[in-house]
Amino acid sequence: MPLFLSKRALICLLSALVLTSAALASPRFTVNNDTDDTLTVQIFSGDDTLCSFDEKHKTLVAGKSGDFGCTGDGKGQCKIRLYADQKHICKGDENTCSKNAIKIPGKSEISVSYTEADGYDCTLVED
Repeated sequence: MPLFLSKRALICLLSALVLTSAALASPRFTVNNDTDDTLTVQIFSGDDTLCSFDEKHKTLVAGKSGDFGCTGDGKGQCKIRLYADQKHICKGDENTCSKNAIKIPGKSEISVSYTEADGYDCTLVED
């Protein structure tokens, strides 16, 4: 028995597919800088397995948030490294590129905080 979709259903289905592929192609994420320092966000493409070619560097001043993105290349994620005062931070949270970067799924948020006792802490909240 053939399956027929109404014109409206077909348009809705095609729209959903386009939006999904756009999200995978260009994922966006948020970085919250809850420190007193300026952060540098080094951003890599979602399919850069070695994190060897950064797409961009972004600066985020103390107490601010920023929305960033990358070329997801169908992966729906970006990969980042974080720096404060030119020092590589949050290394313990790195889970990709030979434990040299943090994988950030699209629509996620990462918050960076600092305490004297613990140093820098990065908390990833996935959507």
